[in-house]
Amino acid sequence: MRLRLLIIFSLINSIDNITDFAKLFGIELPASADAFTRSDSPASRLGNSRAATELATMAKCKPELRTVPLDLPLEANTYFYPTCVRLEQCGGCCMGHLLTCRPKVTKVVKLKVRVWPGAEDSGRSQQQQQHNAARSRGRRQRGRGRRRRRESVPSFHEVEAIKHVQCECGCKVQEQDCDPAIHTYLQRECSCACKSKDEKAKCERQSDTRYWDDNSCACYCRRPVDCSSGEGFSQASCRCERVTARGSFLVGIMEDFNDRRRISVRPLDRRPVRVPLRADEPVSSRRSTLVATSLVF
Repeated sequence: MRLRLLIIFSLINSIDNITDFAKLFGIELPASADAFTRSDSPASRLGNSRAATELATMAKCKPELRTVPLDLPLEANTYFYPTCVRLEQCGGCCMGHLLTCRPKVTKVVKLKVRVWPGAEDSGRSQQQQQHNAARSRGRRQRGRGRRRRRESVPSFHEVEAIKHVQCECGCKVQEQDCDPAIHTYLQRECSCACKSKDEKAKCERQSDTRYWDDNSCACYCRRPVDCSSGEGFSQASCRCERVTARGSFLVGIMEDFNDRRRISVRPLDRRPVRVPLRADEPVSSRRSTLVATSLVF
């Protein structure tokens, strides 16, 4: 179903006017221009039924001039000009909630911007020029064979920007949006599909009490509840269960991304320590107890 919709949306995105849209789906347009004005429109209620109307034109996905800020360095007492330019960038809209206007072919352009010092450095530069001019006059008086000091020249900074050459209506969800450990990217459907299909089918059979989350590829209870002290809500049984320590394993409560709790079992980080009950007992007859490890919430 999703693939069929994407094919239809691709055909619609290839046209840009209502006339072609009507031809694509075999729809008849009104015969006269007056039929475009609805009887309940604001123009009709104000008595201006002859108000001029125009057929809307689709803003197709294509490169258009847009303002692009330049990636300039941050340097103390230094200014750059210009700070932004107009370059071709993808603009327009795409039919269908799964698609978006994105660049297909790009080009890197190199630009030169003017660099000049700030107010503080400009004052220092002016003083330095005056000092250099005085020294030059003194040197000319001592001899004309010496060359003048070279004056500073304007400097430029080279910066790169991205120009969009060709655009397309592509998938909003890209392959990098999927988790390769649990997802498989389906480009023709613009989606991240869970690898655990059997678990998803099992969860969907229990749709009255559970739901499947495609982002985490896990099954969750629809109605989690708050549990009393010493208990935790289990996503496995969808009810509160007592949290206890058994042997070298600890039953703890873990929170998932949806702030719902489920029981999980993990090994302890360290070995249990046995401590004698009374210090006056002989070593051979000392009884020992297992130090209880605190529960992790």
